[in-house]
Amino acid sequence: MNSPEATQDSQHRAGRGGPQIIPRPDDFELGGLPSWGEIPESERRASLERLREVLTADDAGGQASESVAANRLAGDASAADDSSAIADGLAGDVSTGDGAAADPSRDPNAPSIPEDLVQGSWRKSAVLVPLYEDKGELHVILTRRAAHLRSHSLEVSFPGGGQEEADASLWETALREAREEISLNTDLVECIGQLPTFRTVGSKSLVHPFVSIIRGGRPESLIPDPSEVEHILYVPMSELLRDDVFHKELWEIPAIGHVTVNFFELYGDTVWGATAAMLRQLLALATGTETIPSANIRSNHFWEQDR
Repeated sequence: MNSPEATQDSQHRAGRGGPQIIPRPDDFELGGLPSWGEIPESERRASLERLREVLTADDAGGQASESVAANRLAGDASAADDSSAIADGLAGDVSTGDGAAADPSRDPNAPSIPEDLVQGSWRKSAVLVPLYEDKGELHVILTRRAAHLRSHSLEVSFPGGGQEEADASLWETALREAREEISLNTDLVECIGQLPTFRTVGSKSLVHPFVSIIRGGRPESLIPDPSEVEHILYVPMSELLRDDVFHKELWEIPAIGHVTVNFFELYGDTVWGATAAMLRQLLALATGTETIPSANIRSNHFWEQDR
C-alpha cells in the first residue's frame, strides 16, 4: 500500500506532475509495468508506420478494406454501440461482464460494472488524437482545460466534445472541436484509424478516438480558445515511453470494485483518467507490444468520478 502523499512528494521531487486534482483513495496500490516496459528504454520507439498498419487492417487478415476505412471516417461504431459486446479490451480499466468470455486478454477476476450503470442513454462524443512528426520523431498534441470550467478543470485531454446535430459524422465532430479549441487547420489532418470506443461510466459518454496525422510537421499556428483551453502541449512520444513518466494504480471504487487508473507524469502536468487510458493504448499499438481487439470486443469502459 502506498500513501498518496508519498507518491505526490516523489513526483514533485522529480519535477513532474501538475495542478490536476487526483481523487486518489487512501488505500490505492501501484500497478505493474506497461506492455512496453520490458523493452529497454533506449530501444523503445513509437512507429507511425506500425500505427497505420494496425489501425487500417481488417479483423480477418490484416488487409485494409474500403468498408472499414469508410466506417471509421464516418464514425460508425455499430459493434461498439452494442452493449452486449462491451469488454475491457486493451485499456485494463474496468469492464462489464458482457462479452468477457470472448476476450482472452481480460483478467477473469476483474469486477464487472453493475448493470444499472451501463443501461440508459449515452452521449456520443469524439476526440481527435493529433500526431505529427518532427525531426523524425512522433509527437502528440494535448490540451490543458481552462481553470474556470466547472467540470474537469485543468485536466489534460485531447481536443474533442459531444456530437452536434450539424456534424455529418463523429469524424466531423472531432475535426470541428479541434478547430474550435486549438484553431487547428483540419485541411492538413489525415485520419489513419480509430481506437476502440471508450465509455466513460461517470458521465455516460461514448467517446470515439480518431487517430490522425498532421501533414507538414509541427503546426505553428495553434491558438488555444481561452473559454475552453488554458494551454496546448506538444509531447514527444518518446517522453511518454520513459520509465519515470508512466505508472498504473489500482483503486477500489464503491459499487464497482478494483479499477486500474493510468498516469503519465509530465513536467507541469499529470495526464490521467480516460485520456491516459487512450494514450496507453495508442503507445501499446505504436510499439507493437499489443494488438487491437477484434470487432466484437472493440469497446473500453473507463470509470470516472464526477468532479
